[in-house]
This record gives sequence, structure tokens and C-alpha cells, in this order.
Amino acid sequence: KERVLKPNSYNTYRYMLAHFSNHFSGRQLSSITPEEYQNWGALEQEECKSSTTFNSVIKHVGSFLRWSEQMDYIAKAPEIKRAIERQEDKRGIWLEDEQIKTILDAATPDMRDYLLVLLNTGARAREILQKPWSRWHGGYIEIPKAESKAKKNERLWINAESDAILARRRKEEPVMFNFSYTVARNQYRKLRTATGIHFSLHDFRRTCGYRLIRAEVDLSEVSKYLRHASIQITAEQYQSILKVDYQHLASLLTRS
Repeated sequence: KERVLKPNSYNTYRYMLAHFSNHFSGRQLSSITPEEYQNWGALEQEECKSSTTFNSVIKHVGSFLRWSEQMDYIAKAPEIKRAIERQEDKRGIWLEDEQIKTILDAATPDMRDYLLVLLNTGARAREILQKPWSRWHGGYIEIPKAESKAKKNERLWINAESDAILARRRKEEPVMFNFSYTVARNQYRKLRTATGIHFSLHDFRRTCGYRLIRAEVDLSEVSKYLRHASIQITAEQYQSILKVDYQHLASLLTRS
């Protein structure tokens, strides 16, 4: 996979398979029983934040197991049931100000800086980890085409708070946020336990959009800021807070 996929896609495969390999660490693949596969699936579904996340893990693990069958590492790839995706799982989940304060107060200095930049820029979790400082151009961080989900050069816009964080860290680190995604993931899991708040790193990106909408920024601008592929995606993510006064719209059409 490393030879045929882009870095972000390859890292996604590694992350998804880690759910499986960490659970069965030290085991031979051929020694795992069908019952153990199903028990792992049940535990994984409890651990995952949503059915969408769980199904993504099962999709990647299933591909690995089918490949293992083709290579004769196992006799037959087991079928692990996917979850039925609920509509609410497909919508965005965001954090309120008090929750963010609680999380930041409990975080290490490195993690606090990282989470604040995620919150202010709407960056995806891996986009600012261990990146060269040459990508920071004062008012924005450049995401090159090779690493962009949209397959084009993109920009993460920087506010004063993020600018101050980056300026301070640049004096101390050879690259932006000099720790891996695995470290970031382990840290946020510790924060979930410490605070009792069930959140993910991606929720800081979602909360960025939530704050913009709450500040009455036009949805099309929010969509562009978050670099969504379309405004429809943005609308689906935030549909529960996009309350439209249809009576007011009707009154605009009243003839004078």
C-alpha cells in the first residue's frame, strides 16, 4: 500500500488496521478463531464513537483479511458484521465552549497548542503534524496538492492566537508540532478519560465550523473555510443548527 497510495491514504490504512493488530498483538493470524473475530468486532463497536467510524474500521480490516486469504495466510476470511448507520452519526458533532475549556485545562502544553490550532484553522488532525515550517506563510499554512484531500493546493488560514502559538513553537521545534499522529491519538484518549468528555480530534475541526455558523457567517463561506468539496456536505454536517425562519422568507415575497 505504501508504494501505491498517497501518504494520507496510507496513514489511514495503518491507523484502521492498528485497531485490529493491537488487539491481537503477538498472535498468528491463522490461530484466531471465528468467535474471537466476532468478539473483537463487538468490543470495537463499543469503543468507536459512531457506527460510521466502526464501519470504516471493519471495511479496512475486511480488505486485509481477504488479502490474507488470497495469500493463503488464512483458510477463509471471516465476515464481521457492519453496524447500521444512524442518521445522527452522519452529522457533525461539536464541542461547547465549557467543554473546550475543560479539555484544554487538562491537556499538556504541546497538546493544548495543537488543539487550539485545530480549532482555529479547521485543520484535519494530520495536516499540521511534523510539517516543515516552510509551509507557514504568516497568514496561512499551505497544504500541498500531494497531501490535499481535494487534490489541489489548499490553505489553512491563521488567526492571531494561532500565529502566536506557531511563532513561539518555531523557536523550539525543527518542524510544526513535532510528534506523530499516534502520540496525538493517545493523548486525546487520555484526555477523554480525564475529563469524561467523549470527543475526537476531528471534533475540533467540526467545532471550528460550528463557531463560524454561530457567528452568522454565510454557509458558503464556512464551506470554503473548511475546504469541503461542496456546500451540501457542510449543510449535512450542521443541519441541526441551521434553523431557517421560513415564515420570514415567505414574507419577503409578499407584494407591496
